[in-house]
Amino acid sequence: MDILPPRLDKLVASLRILPGVGARSAMRMALHLVEQQHKQRAQTLADDIRAAIESIRLCRNCRHLASDDLCNLCRLNERDNSQLCVVEAPTDLLAIESSGGYKGRYFVLHGKLSPIDGIGPEQLGFDLLENMLARSPGKQPAHDAQAGPTTNAANVPINEVILALGTTVEGNVTCHYLQRRLAPYGVRITRPAQGIPAGGNIEMLDRITLGQALQQRVELDG
Repeated sequence: MDILPPRLDKLVASLRILPGVGARSAMRMALHLVEQQHKQRAQTLADDIRAAIESIRLCRNCRHLASDDLCNLCRLNERDNSQLCVVEAPTDLLAIESSGGYKGRYFVLHGKLSPIDGIGPEQLGFDLLENMLARSPGKQPAHDAQAGPTTNAANVPINEVILALGTTVEGNVTCHYLQRRLAPYGVRITRPAQGIPAGGNIEMLDRITLGQALQQRVELDG
């Protein structure tokens, strides 16, 4: 026999779509939201969720989250227009920004190539990414050489595309596909180094990570 109202069961099921939320966590959240003393705050939460869904869109330039045609990063003039970092999700963009080590532009795919799930180049905005390179001075592929000169906002060519994607099977496939697709534009295509994390011990690393660290070793100064 069901001991909870059907609407509450539906709320629990809806909360489980959130990342990291299991059955017990969803149940605790749902019970908290419908308790009498929390109903006003729950209504405010519902209003905020609705407003965010209705107002947040993808930046027409880089596909980052925005409340207008352009995101806050694309509005900044002091970013380095010569570098473009391709990431899978806005969370990856936020992680890279928090490191403080990158000052270039971004492009957000919102996923990885996965034909079995119906996710192809069209869903990931590959055409828009190519258009960014096509607008970059001197980066038109050979077959578009007659199209005439194009410029980006700062008239600075994109010289490097950083494929900051995960090392899963889908991430690697996406990187290889993009590498081939962007090669005609003559840009330097790189991928973040992978290896020993800060504070890590050699004996605790898996063999793949250790192998990558040895392959991507760097020379010490002095």
